[in-house]
Amino acid sequence: MDLTIKDNAGRTWDVAIGVVFSQGCPRFNVTGMREFVRDKQLVYGSSFQMIFVKSKGMLFYN
Repeated sequence: MDLTIKDNAGRTWDVAIGVVFSQGCPRFNVTGMREFVRDKQLVYGSSFQMIFVKSKGMLFYN
């Protein structure tokens, strides 16, 4: 699934989320988050909230 993250300032990041199943359990592969994490200066343990808008295929970052 290709998604776009958009923040309050209007900046956007393109990401892709894939899922494969291994022994019946989902494994998620996320690409494109590196730039988002760098730009938002997130560190290990940071938490944030996003809202998914299905009709637009977008995640909104608060």
